[in-house]
Amino acid sequence: MYQNNMKELENMNQMLKDEHQALQLAFASLEEKLRKTQDENRALLERLISYKAKDADKMNEENENFVRKKQAKLQKELEEAAKDTRTVSPDRLKDGASPFLTTSIPTQVFLKFN
Repeated sequence: MYQNNMKELENMNQMLKDEHQALQLAFASLEEKLRKTQDENRALLERLISYKAKDADKMNEENENFVRKKQAKLQKELEEAAKDTRTVSPDRLKDGASPFLTTSIPTQVFLKFN
C-alpha cells in the first residue's frame, strides 16, 4: 500500500515537473515573441516619426515658397505703383482745381460743446 502510494506520488511529481517544464518553455517562447513585437513596434514608430518629419519639412518648404512668391508679387506691385506717375492735365488746372491742398489755421471757434 505504501509502495503504491509512493509510486503514485512519484508519478504525480514527475507529471508536475513535466508540466512545469512545458509551462516554462511556453513562457520563454511568449517572452521572445513579446520582445520581437516590441522591437518591431519601436522600428515602426521610428519610421512613422521619420515620415512625419519629412512631411513637416516638405510643408514648411511649400509654405516658404508660397510666402516668397507672395512677397515677390507684392514687391513687384509696389515697384509698379512707385513707377506710375500721374500728371495733372492742364485742363483741370484751368477750372480752378489745384493739384495741391492748402491748409489754414482757424481764427475763431466753429463748434463748442457744453
